[in-house]
Amino acid sequence: MGKGAFNRIKGDVGNILAMEHVNVTVPDQGLATLFYVNGLGLTRDPYIDFGTFNVWINAGRQQFHLPTAEAQVLRFRESARANQHYDGHHIAIYIADFSGPHAWLDRAGLISEESDECQYRFQHIVDPSSGRILFEIEHEVRSLFHPMWERHLVNRNAEQSFFHYQKDRDAFTPGKLPTG
Repeated sequence: MGKGAFNRIKGDVGNILAMEHVNVTVPDQGLATLFYVNGLGLTRDPYIDFGTFNVWINAGRQQFHLPTAEAQVLRFRESARANQHYDGHHIAIYIADFSGPHAWLDRAGLISEESDECQYRFQHIVDPSSGRILFEIEHEVRSLFHPMWERHLVNRNAEQSFFHYQKDRDAFTPGKLPTG
C-alpha cells in the first residue's frame, strides 16, 4: 500500500484516555454477580466492597458498577426520550485536556456536578451548534491527577477502601502490612 492509503483519522479517539467504569443498576445482585463472574469469567473487585447493594466487576482495566435498583438498559443512539426524566446511569472517563472541555461545558451550562478538583460531571450530550439535547447519560469526567487513575484492580491492599483511597497504596505484599 502506498503513502496515504489509510485514513488515519479513523483511528483518532479524541481526548478520552480511558473509560474507567460503566454504572448501571440491576435488580438482583446475586444474579448479576453470577452472570458477570461465572458467566463471563470476570472478577468481583475484592476490596472495594459495598456489601449487597452494589457490586463492582473488573473487566481488565475497566469496571462495571452495578448498584441494586430497577434494571436499566443503555441505548447508545439518538434518543427521542432525551428530555424525559434522567434515570441515573453513568460512565466514568479520564481525559488528558481536563480544563478545555470543562470550560466549554461550563459556558454551555452543562456541568451538573463539581465533585472536586479532579472530577466533574455532565449528563447531556448536545449538538454543539444548536445546543439541542441528543442523548442523556451522565459522564463522570476525571483528570489524570485523580487518585484512582490507573489503579490496579486485583490483588490489592485490603486496607484500601473507596472512601479512604490513597494512590500508590494498592500493592498487596503477603506478610507485610501497609504503612502510614
